[in-house]
Amino acid sequence: MNIRPLKQLAVAGAFAALGTAALPAMAADWSDTSIGYRYGTQFEEPFNPNKIKKSIFSLTHASGYKYGSNFFNVDGLLSDSKDPSSPGGSSGAQEVYIVYRTTLNASKVFSKDYKYGIMRDWGATTGFDFNTKDDAGYNSKKRMLVLGPTMMFEVPGFLNMSLLALWESNAPCNEFTTPQSCVSRYTYKTHPMPVVRLGHSHRRFGVLLRGLRPVHRFQGQG
Repeated sequence: MNIRPLKQLAVAGAFAALGTAALPAMAADWSDTSIGYRYGTQFEEPFNPNKIKKSIFSLTHASGYKYGSNFFNVDGLLSDSKDPSSPGGSSGAQEVYIVYRTTLNASKVFSKDYKYGIMRDWGATTGFDFNTKDDAGYNSKKRMLVLGPTMMFEVPGFLNMSLLALWESNAPCNEFTTPQSCVSRYTYKTHPMPVVRLGHSHRRFGVLLRGLRPVHRFQGQG
């Protein structure tokens, strides 16, 4: 299978992240961009019974602007040899995963106060996930679009809750089988996903929860 190496994917992902982050930052009320590193030893992958060690390098951007806010994250994931890049290979798999979300606040778009009871404001959230991986067992090529309403609650700091419709597809390929078991891109049935975003007021620090599980943490100046 002819798949570009992680170095090319990571560079492309980093430039995409910086380019996307730069657009709203030009007129941002606040913004923060950071790099990070994570390491774990208990990862699992489809069709692979082993516990896998991974090093994860990340570039994260969050910002607020005139009409709402943006979030962008790109992860570069390096597996150990228990998640090989090819059958019998000694090198580990390589993966890039990109997430982008943007939220429009109704009060900012329509210049109207929508505060009512525990609701501070409402709006709409959209974005995408993009993933590509070079491994022997699955070779994920996930593509996902999201869209749905968001409610902002009247609390110290911020607490936003979204109900997003997910349009998701993939085109995996299993190299362990002979011949290789590859499938054309298929689409999952459109399904909903609850997402919660919460944080503090004095600094734009927050946690993005998807299905009540932590997905991303971000921090920016208030």
